[in-house]
Amino acid sequence: MPQAQPELKKVFLNIVLDDAIEEKSNGEKVRMGQAVIRGNSVVMLEAMERMGGDH
Repeated sequence: MPQAQPELKKVFLNIVLDDAIEEKSNGEKVRMGQAVIRGNSVVMLEAMERMGGDH
């Protein structure tokens, strides 16, 4: 008899953005402040460029 596979559990972590900015289609930028993105709403995450003072 084949061995049972372990149960896979999904983990969703929320993402908190400080000083978030909304970029509208007309080029206008609106400061939103802090925004929270629900973890199960994230489909893909890609780092575009390094931020911060670490070199």
